[in-house]
Amino acid sequence: MHPQFNSQQLILLLGGAVLVITFLLLGVYFLQKYISRTLKGDDLKPAKVRVQDEAAFTLATIKAVITQLKTDQKVTQEKLVVAERRAEENARKFELLAREVDFGLMIFDAEGFITFSNPLVRKILAVDTWSRRRYGEIFHDLPVLSKLIAECFDT
Repeated sequence: MHPQFNSQQLILLLGGAVLVITFLLLGVYFLQKYISRTLKGDDLKPAKVRVQDEAAFTLATIKAVITQLKTDQKVTQEKLVVAERRAEENARKFELLAREVDFGLMIFDAEGFITFSNPLVRKILAVDTWSRRRYGEIFHDLPVLSKLIAECFDT
């Protein structure tokens, strides 16, 4: 059983529904306006830092950066110590291997100074003192060898 509405009742029902919806929309609108006036927009932004607070913030930031730098420096120094130990150990191993090979071995730095030679080279060339001497001084009697070493440096 469906109730039958006459046209006058139907108009009153629709008018009432429109009136209720209008009041709800107006209520939401005015509530939103009230909330935005209460907050004034400034409350939604971060508070401004006063001059004294800026100085304290800057000081705290600098202290934090210095602390982090000291920590990083300590870690870097520890890594450097480990790397130096490893390099010294590798140098000792290299020298032991270089002394045991059955051929002459010489190492030069980028400027042509002799930085290492194994005992066989010293015996072949009959030279014991290598300190601050370039390959040209050692091989002045062997111009072909001196020329080959010079070509190695050039390339």
